[in-house]
Amino acid sequence: MKNSLRALSASLALAASPAFALPPDTVHDVEVFIGGATAHSRLLPNMLTTRWCDISVASPLDIYHDDRTAFGGTADGRNYQAYSCKLKAAAPIPASLQGKTMLLHYRLLTGSFLGVNPLARATAVDRMAINATSCPGARSATTPNYKCKNPVSAVLDMGMSDQEPQLFIGRNLPAGETALTAKELGNITIVPTIAIMFGATVSDALYQALQTAQGKVVGDFTDDQRPNLTTQQLTSLFTANGGPYNTDWTALGIANNGPIKICKRINGVGQQISNNLFFGGYPCSPSALLPAMKATDEIPGQYELSEGVLIPDMTACLTAANNAGQYAIGGLWLDQTPNGWHFTKIDGVGPILANAVNGSYPFWMQNTAQYRNKTVNSVPAPSGLKKTFIESLMLPEFERPGNLTTNGIMALPENGFTPGVDGANVLKSSRQGSNCRQPVLFF
Repeated sequence: MKNSLRALSASLALAASPAFALPPDTVHDVEVFIGGATAHSRLLPNMLTTRWCDISVASPLDIYHDDRTAFGGTADGRNYQAYSCKLKAAAPIPASLQGKTMLLHYRLLTGSFLGVNPLARATAVDRMAINATSCPGARSATTPNYKCKNPVSAVLDMGMSDQEPQLFIGRNLPAGETALTAKELGNITIVPTIAIMFGATVSDALYQALQTAQGKVVGDFTDDQRPNLTTQQLTSLFTANGGPYNTDWTALGIANNGPIKICKRINGVGQQISNNLFFGGYPCSPSALLPAMKATDEIPGQYELSEGVLIPDMTACLTAANNAGQYAIGGLWLDQTPNGWHFTKIDGVGPILANAVNGSYPFWMQNTAQYRNKTVNSVPAPSGLKKTFIESLMLPEFERPGNLTTNGIMALPENGFTPGVDGANVLKSSRQGSNCRQPVLFF
């Protein structure tokens, strides 16, 4: 990620002159609106700067972020991002797209759910308006090149999710939403893309208490000294089962330190669905444990839940608890920088890429991309250059091991990649198209 950001900074330095940029009012040859899971958006900077865009002084990459003063949030670009450039006249760009200009919108707000139900139902959602009125002022030579302040309603062309759309049911849906019917699932083509590692996170105060109890070197954050939690313990903490792990911290073999604090995401977010599935079997098992929810399961002063919309909300919950000297626990995917919290081992295995690749670290999910394959609510399926962009550029590029430069993201062997041959980040196992299945090693 750091290398891709350095490459991005270098390209922007070359393209400092706004006279050569594609201004916000440009009518592009191809415009695509995607949204959903955060992970795929983290891969874009590297692909844009090294693979897709013809970046030069005469043809820069333009990056748009939402203006937090207009859209809310604590940082620009937290909810909406967009990219425009002239595509290369060479591989991997398909021949019909070579030399064309493109505008790519990515909505992060609402998480994986956005890339499933609204996409299949062709329901319009907000994204940034990219024009001179919404994105005023001269082009900045630093990222973002433009900050935009006006929303516009549009229908997604493509969705990304941390799990297959069939799992977005029950408590895996935002409040008031309904699951897709079999007919609605038929509106979209679902494609496995990548796998993402998730992990159990604890505030450093809890981390060090566990280190003491387990005979580790306190304050040492190397994998060898990382404390361990079992899947049974984590399941007991994340589900409101009424047992001792919902009462106080002594069940972990440590002294109590205030209420059990669970930092979690809202329903419909891929990371939270991962926790629900891995630790409670929900919704795959007929005997699944229901994931704890603040509205129904919180016991103030004993078992407290914080429900955040975005990843920064989750990390802020853990950091705030630690700053107050409190114990807190949650779950995140691996591409996060600890700040007052760290990942634990699960069942004695550390959350390290090589461990997931070889099958010893079990907590990973197969991600999917989807796009409409028919007209829905008078909105046609992607066609022409847009369809080529999705099927012949975005999908194969998101699957390619060499593009998966973000920590904890792996390529799937079912997409035609061989472990050790096509990269050290290619899984040796497969869930064979369903996150409800246990991984099977094929290499």
